[in-house]
Amino acid sequence: MYRRMRSGRMNPEYITGVRRFINFAYSIEKNVSVGKIRCPCVKWKNQKFQKEDDVCNHLLRKGFLPYYKNWTVHGEPYDTDNMVGPSSRGISRVVNDEGDAN
Repeated sequence: MYRRMRSGRMNPEYITGVRRFINFAYSIEKNVSVGKIRCPCVKWKNQKFQKEDDVCNHLLRKGFLPYYKNWTVHGEPYDTDNMVGPSSRGISRVVNDEGDAN
C-alpha cells in the first residue's frame, strides 16, 4: 500500500490505501477534532490536524510518514507481534515523497 508511484504514475493500490486509512481514522471518534485528524504525511508527521481533503492531498502528494505502518496515533492497537490491524494488510514497505523505500 505504501508504494506511491509505479511506472511513473500514481499507484492505484496506494490511492485505495489512502482512502482506507482516512476512513479508518475518521471511524474512531477520539481521532477527530473539529472535523480534522492528525496528518501522517512526511511534512506534518502526525503533529498537525488537517481536514479530510487536505490529509488526502498531502498523502497523495507527499507520502506517509516513514515507518508509520501501525496506525497507533489514529486508534489502531500497538501490536509488535502480530501487526493485524487495517494498516498491515498488504504492506511491504513505506515510500517517502521522493519515491525512496524505507
